[in-house]
Amino acid sequence: MNGIGNSTTVKSAQRVLSTLEILAQNPIGLNFTDLLGELEIPKSSLHQLLNTLVETRMIQFESESKKYILGVRIWEIAMEYTNRLSISQVAQPFIEHLRDTYDETVQMAILDGTDVVYVAKMKSKRPVQLASQVGSRLPAYVTGIGKALLACVSSPQIEKMYPNTNLPSFTDNTITTREELIRVLQATKKRGYARDLGEYSPEIRCVAVPILSFGNVPVAAISFSVLEEQASDEKEAILTRGLLECAESLSLRLGATDPFAWQNI
Repeated sequence: MNGIGNSTTVKSAQRVLSTLEILAQNPIGLNFTDLLGELEIPKSSLHQLLNTLVETRMIQFESESKKYILGVRIWEIAMEYTNRLSISQVAQPFIEHLRDTYDETVQMAILDGTDVVYVAKMKSKRPVQLASQVGSRLPAYVTGIGKALLACVSSPQIEKMYPNTNLPSFTDNTITTREELIRVLQATKKRGYARDLGEYSPEIRCVAVPILSFGNVPVAAISFSVLEEQASDEKEAILTRGLLECAESLSLRLGATDPFAWQNI
């Protein structure tokens, strides 16, 4: 329970922060009764508080589910915060540690529409020849790092992002339909990480996970890339474990309260 006790701080401000923190911890949303139980404040006060937060776009009311979720203004604040931090600069020691620990090429990218844009890359001592470089962009659905970011998007939104049901093919392993993409993204959420099975470059295999920031908003993703001949189930498990640990630490550093909230979207 998150009851509001006596304090020298402003009670209304405490209630706002508690409400936002509770919703951040519950990305699928909470209804009025749930919030009432969590906050332990009078019904009339909670009604006024929620109405104010909705009007200011800090939270959003979903009429079908009757649930409250974090609103677009939280995303805007998160973007302002992370832009000021410069994600790639904050992430540099984290991805350097990954590269040095596993001696594999590490990349970081952000989602821009239906593309990923690469913002950081740390090469291993035996670098893999990749199509991606810092500043380059690739279709998100053909990369592990892109699918990690797309997995943070709801299925209805994926349908809006990809109005055409057919997707261009680059290799024999490329996802070629929107329906298949949605199935893969759902499997990615369940698995906890994304995979690239040679879907843009046939000889490359990747594993990737998203990075979250304030409000548990996805802001980037990180990946390991290896040659197909070096890939194995054991290696995938080892590299994924390192990625997940790194993603958790980096997400917390960027202000996330639940680094794995993306799996519940």
